[in-house]
Amino acid sequence: MNISTPSSNTNAPAPAAPASPTLSRFDIFAILVIGGIFGGLLIPITRSVKLFLPSAIIYALPIVMPFIALGCLWVMATLGRRRASLFQLGKYAAIGFFNTALDFGIINLLSVMTGINKGIGVGALNSVSFAIAVTNSYFWNKYWTFKANGSAKSSEFVQFVIVSLIGLIINSGFVTALTTYVAPPGGLDAQQWLNAVKAISIVISLLWNFTGYKYIVFRNQKPTA
Repeated sequence: MNISTPSSNTNAPAPAAPASPTLSRFDIFAILVIGGIFGGLLIPITRSVKLFLPSAIIYALPIVMPFIALGCLWVMATLGRRRASLFQLGKYAAIGFFNTALDFGIINLLSVMTGINKGIGVGALNSVSFAIAVTNSYFWNKYWTFKANGSAKSSEFVQFVIVSLIGLIINSGFVTALTTYVAPPGGLDAQQWLNAVKAISIVISLLWNFTGYKYIVFRNQKPTA
């Protein structure tokens, strides 16, 4: 006698693959806003550092940069189909460029207004520009990059403050020390040297901040498409 036994799970549907990162409408809107503001901030920055470019190029930056930023984020979203964290990294990088321009713009504005471009005074100006930029970075990263839901928790806020303060110490320490004890090299004037030092300090503090935000402040948030 032939006894047929039902095959187990022969018709069971295959488990769904994780969703691939895609650009949402909000992603497109956000990156266009970031690119536009970034391009606008580059105009006074190029003047402050005495970077002489044709006027047509300078004033086209607020128009061109949004589309460049959108293209870069699209590339990271495409790469993120294989590794989702790359899309998250692309968002963080966009915010990083935005905050870098914001940081540069504020410190240059304050420096021109006060006439301070070295010493302890510039450390105070740098603290103001850095604090504004890092606060802006917190909200963008919390609600866009890391997709954190709800209002900030007290423990999360405390962790954010600690990470940011360490970044502020690193950032201001480099700016103060190098502008005070290292003479401008290669024929740079004091304002150009301030911006060169600021660039170095921003790279270092951005690396620290990303590590702290991802693995301390927002460690329980998973990357989403």
